[in-house]
Amino acid sequence: MEYRYAITIFNKEGDYIIKPFFSNIPKIDKLVIISNKDSSDGGLKRKLVDFLEAINVTADFVYVDDITNFFQTFFTVKVLCIQEGLPTWVNVSCGSGIGMTALTIHAIKHNIQMIVYEKDSGKTAIVDAKKLQKVNIFDPRYLNIIKDIAAGKNTITKLAISNDIDKSLVSRRLKNLMSIEIVKKLDDEKKIRPSVFSLTEFGKSILQIRGAVQ
Repeated sequence: MEYRYAITIFNKEGDYIIKPFFSNIPKIDKLVIISNKDSSDGGLKRKLVDFLEAINVTADFVYVDDITNFFQTFFTVKVLCIQEGLPTWVNVSCGSGIGMTALTIHAIKHNIQMIVYEKDSGKTAIVDAKKLQKVNIFDPRYLNIIKDIAAGKNTITKLAISNDIDKSLVSRRLKNLMSIEIVKKLDDEKKIRPSVFSLTEFGKSILQIRGAVQ
């Protein structure tokens, strides 16, 4: 039977690690959790270990000096992949933005599936790295829309004006960004106002990735 493992960063809000397992994410045998050496959250770690044991997943904590340090996290993931092979998936919802960035860059480079948990909606999504590459989010046509939404230009009309393009083209690009879990449309039950868009947690990390590679 094929051995399968995944990687996540320790997060003080355990839901980001636990909740995805209640969705249809690929099954694994072990979850590697990257954590600070001096972390004092023993109670939460025990809770994570107990939960993972209950679903027949081994918890393996790997300790670093600072999980908010991009290079420490990136190097740790790189070494793990050399020692154990590529993971089945990485959870890019956990840890600091810098830690998420390190995981995401590695996943994109090696075509590793990414798990994204949105606490606001309680939903978990699986992002295909190949699909992410196909959309080419760092192309200015997409990156400018991501930046604009982060700056509050969050409707199709505002985005069309800011980017000097037709609304139909904005709509198509937003659809592509939503398909890879970078942008989400906020619910409006009364349907009175124009549709409003925002970045997912994963989408916010994309901006940090861009900053890290510049």
